[in-house]
Amino acid sequence: MSRTTYWALAVVAGAVVWGASALRAGDTDPPAGPVAPSMKTLDEITTSTPINQRFTPGDHGARFVVRESGRYHLEGDITEVVINAIRVEATSVIIDLNGHTLSGLADLTSPPGQGVGIRAAEGIDVGTVTVANGTVIGFATGISADGSLALNDVKVMGSSREGVRVRGDLTMQRCRVVRNGRAGVLMPVDTSRFVITQSIFHTNGESAVSGGGAGLIAHCVSEDNDQDGTAFHVSPSTLITDSIGTRG
Repeated sequence: MSRTTYWALAVVAGAVVWGASALRAGDTDPPAGPVAPSMKTLDEITTSTPINQRFTPGDHGARFVVRESGRYHLEGDITEVVINAIRVEATSVIIDLNGHTLSGLADLTSPPGQGVGIRAAEGIDVGTVTVANGTVIGFATGISADGSLALNDVKVMGSSREGVRVRGDLTMQRCRVVRNGRAGVLMPVDTSRFVITQSIFHTNGESAVSGGGAGLIAHCVSEDNDQDGTAFHVSPSTLITDSIGTRG
């Protein structure tokens, strides 16, 4: 092969390699403007399991039972529940009510309800259970947790006893706790740590919030709770700020 032929072939091969690289790399002269993200966020790719008889079948004590960690959501309203509606038997569970309602046989005017709307099962280390975006109405107790509980954008109404009962720590924001027979929120005295913000408590049979250890109540409204009008039966170490309601 002559030297001239060799260099000609080398030039052609280099052009082919460069062209292939350019095709893989995309446009070498992209349009002006900010670069937009092309990947989904973690929340967008995290799967959520529907709460139904296929994925969360119930037993004699609850219509549905969550037995594995993860995210769950309602596909529609769950009504006329005569036992517990959802029992949680796993650690680190998130339940998105998805704008729907869990309802027992009672409502705001009918006889006392039975069971618990969402119960983090007694005697099981369930870690933190998160409930968001919906309504729980007409049970004996709306939401009950032996471990820690987080409530976001939840309405708890018409329970014959407490609206929310929790033995561990509690975080609660943008919730409405209305017309429950006893306390709106009940915690063990001087043990649970809690933060309650931007929430409304109205016409509960006892105080809006009762018990708890060191806590924070901020930007909350309590009206017509308890016969003596006391809103917050809480520890002296609890800070109450920018809220309407008296301390008991």
